[in-house]
Amino acid sequence: MLFLKRAVFLPVFLLAFAPALAALPAPWTPLGPFGGPVDSITADPVHPGVLYATTPTGAYKTTDAGISWTAIYLNPMPGGRVAVDPVHPAILYLTGAYPAAPVLKSVDGGAHWTPAAAGLPLYYPSILAVDPARPRRLYVSANGFGLWRSEDAGASWQEADSGLPGGHHATVFSISAASRPAGTVLAATTRGVFRSVDGGLSWRPAAGLTGTLASAVAFAPSDPRTAYASLSGGGLHRSTDGGLSWRRVQTTAVYASEISVSPRDPRLLYLRVQRALLRSTDGGGHLVPANAPTGEATAVAADPFTTAAVWAGIPPGTSPGGVWRSPNQGLTWGSRSRGLTGIATTSLAISSDDPRRLWTSTPYGPYRSGNGGARWTRVAMPPGEDGLAQVAAGAGDRIFALTFRNPDPRQETPAYSLWRTDDDGASWTRLPMPLAVTPRFRVAPSDLSTLYAVETSSPIFGPTVQGLLRSTDGGEHWESRTQTTLSCGLGDLAVSPSDSQVVYLGCKAPGTSAVLRSRDGGATFTDVSAGPPGPSVQALAVDPRDPDTVWAGTAGSGIWKSEDGGASWTRAGDELASLTITALLAPDLPGRVWAATRDGRVFRSDDGGASWEDRSAGLLATGVSGLVADPDDPRRIYAVTANGIWLLVEAD
Repeated sequence: MLFLKRAVFLPVFLLAFAPALAALPAPWTPLGPFGGPVDSITADPVHPGVLYATTPTGAYKTTDAGISWTAIYLNPMPGGRVAVDPVHPAILYLTGAYPAAPVLKSVDGGAHWTPAAAGLPLYYPSILAVDPARPRRLYVSANGFGLWRSEDAGASWQEADSGLPGGHHATVFSISAASRPAGTVLAATTRGVFRSVDGGLSWRPAAGLTGTLASAVAFAPSDPRTAYASLSGGGLHRSTDGGLSWRRVQTTAVYASEISVSPRDPRLLYLRVQRALLRSTDGGGHLVPANAPTGEATAVAADPFTTAAVWAGIPPGTSPGGVWRSPNQGLTWGSRSRGLTGIATTSLAISSDDPRRLWTSTPYGPYRSGNGGARWTRVAMPPGEDGLAQVAAGAGDRIFALTFRNPDPRQETPAYSLWRTDDDGASWTRLPMPLAVTPRFRVAPSDLSTLYAVETSSPIFGPTVQGLLRSTDGGEHWESRTQTTLSCGLGDLAVSPSDSQVVYLGCKAPGTSAVLRSRDGGATFTDVSAGPPGPSVQALAVDPRDPDTVWAGTAGSGIWKSEDGGASWTRAGDELASLTITALLAPDLPGRVWAATRDGRVFRSDDGGASWEDRSAGLLATGVSGLVADPDDPRRIYAVTANGIWLLVEAD
């Protein structure tokens, strides 16, 4: 209705485009769970409420002090960091952007990125600093690759390690440049703190701070005469003359991996010591815990505009982690992570009784939501288990969880177990499923008491399918259905939504792919793979109304379709012919099929796969591993991604 109200006031010349605007595909929206591990936090020094955070899968931006976050770069980038030009804060630099370039640059606040690494060796810097006295001067370094400098805002780079221990093989852990006098820089190295007064062209040892590893250095933004340095076994040191001389202010062995000095108070600083967060209000003389949530922090940034405010990156644990803010120097904290899609999800279960009740599996355990994903609650893992492979919905409020224990050195694969909860995870019951299974576990859509699991052996080159296990009483009893050993590599498993006896299994056969079909609940299998090429069939979908119509997604050869139970196959559209398919979905709408590709895109077909349209608008994810339809509304589609759960609600 909001769109219709606004349309009334559209200018006349825009009314002609109203039908086209209305026909635009609906965008995806993120549901979470929000949070995840945070590698760094950077505050815009000019604009209040603008901050940047990096996770192992991307960089994020908030313009409303963490009330909401948006991804500005997505790709694997462990240890990445955003640096902001203090004079022109729309100019950003990003390190750790694998595999794009050692340094990326944006001139529009992160909307677009271009490589800024000409002259840099092919390594990925762990640190980058912008010189506040001359913002076009940048410094980057990575362990064992020396220090590099740019004088033209990243257009070109030159070595800047003369005088540093190890020269062009120097290891620099931290860099800090003073706002004045121009050219004053500190570097923390394996052999102590070094100082430059010519913008990194030459370096000299800092008085009294050499001979041992230095982990972090920082100038106070509001008073560049004040600087701090942390040394391994040497405590915390402070300088009040721009790094010329130093005094040890903390006698305990404070080995800080990060120092953040308040931009408003040079004597207020925060230190990350291992994962503990400490605070000092007297220039390092006294350190007290800053009470980080869960007691751990992976990143810290003092707020540039509110003296008492501080930001921290919290690792997932009892909470979802993410970015947290304290308004009172760490006495109390509140999560500011909505939109921070740093938690990978691997499966989604929707309650058969109430589609607002969602469960998802993550590397940090199960999460559930009772209101369609508006809020998520972390659920305790079943006792004794190390990880969660999959969740699936049974009848009523029942949820199944396939868990695993990490193998001991004598095992090659984890030991899997199946659990059941009927009370939102308050208690778990372990089901007597044999342990020789893998994460290929399915509930029959037409009979929620019928469960299937793939039985495997564990050779050195990966799981080999031995057969199929089945339970017809909700997992209380199991039988090995397959009479002969299948002996193929593991692909996907799909159960027909209209017939719980019809099962399809995707296999990885040497040099080609295979699809096997069973019409008797896995007792016997027929090879129906004469058609789909490629190294593996890794996604399968069966038509909700016809158990003989099936789609197979391959690695590098697109999608193939059979309408006779696999007796014959044809390519399902040319648009995806060379792509790797990671998920398929056939909702209960005639001709409608969904497909996800390895690069994180989602496509829709309305003619059974003959043609495809890109329906990825708004989906910011590095990979999609599953697609699920709302059981009450097949136009509500969920994507299970490396960046949380996303929802698409379509009108047609």
